[in-house]
Amino acid sequence: MVERGSPNLARRRRLAAELRRLRQRADLTGGQVAARLGWKSRSKLSRIEQGSSGLSEADLQSLLDLYNVTGAYRAELIALAEESRKSGSIQANSMRLPEEYAAFLEAEADAESERIWEPQIVPGLFQVQDYTRALVRAWVTRFPRPTGEVDRRVDARRLRQEILARNPPLMLAAVVDESVLYRQIGEESVMHRQLEHLVMLAELPKVEIRILPLLGDRPIVSGSFNYLQFRQIHDVALNDVVVLESQTGMEFVEAEEETLQYLVAFESLMDSALSAEETKELIASVANEKWA
Repeated sequence: MVERGSPNLARRRRLAAELRRLRQRADLTGGQVAARLGWKSRSKLSRIEQGSSGLSEADLQSLLDLYNVTGAYRAELIALAEESRKSGSIQANSMRLPEEYAAFLEAEADAESERIWEPQIVPGLFQVQDYTRALVRAWVTRFPRPTGEVDRRVDARRLRQEILARNPPLMLAAVVDESVLYRQIGEESVMHRQLEHLVMLAELPKVEIRILPLLGDRPIVSGSFNYLQFRQIHDVALNDVVVLESQTGMEFVEAEEETLQYLVAFESLMDSALSAEETKELIASVANEKWA
């Protein structure tokens, strides 16, 4: 499990992977590196390479000297380290987002592809603002929060959705339970607009939305999850990450034997879901027949 609460999770993970690759390329063990740099603790490098510990500028410079890293590549790694030490994006700070949610935003923005399973509500990336606002208002009513929390949460969702228009685009696949189409969030007009928006998004070339029908022998999968995959950087493959969101926070899962289970679960859901065309037809039908 990766660190919870890091607002620069993606940058720290990438830097850690690069330093691990450089050490292996230099044919050095962690103990040898610690000895040459005069570090008393051998576990220090291990924590750095796992992304679970911060890295001072002096230690980074020493590692890059030892690994004979020069030129533009050295400057790139130094810049990456500087970014990983920041407390989060200006936008995330101004919205006073929880650090773990800011970490999720950064990881998602850095991902090459994402798979989403959502059994209860429209996935956050696909929500129109009025749908999000109705959801957050209902939550704030039950669990009192500071004034302005609703607007901040709606703005945070808008910030997150900017990745749908990025270049290159995020490759996105989502399976949504059919019950979501009938579960009223906000006014009927909000539901109608939300389902129309889903149909529009389903037309995007890098977005695939599939509905898991209520009837039939369907796989039983636990709560919602987001499965993130990252592009290779300098021939280093970063581990996939699964993000789980609960009532009280977020959890990041990175161990390969665990993320594989979520990948298998998602593929099973895709196999049982309606086709992309059937999905669009069903969503449009429910929008016009139930929510118009």
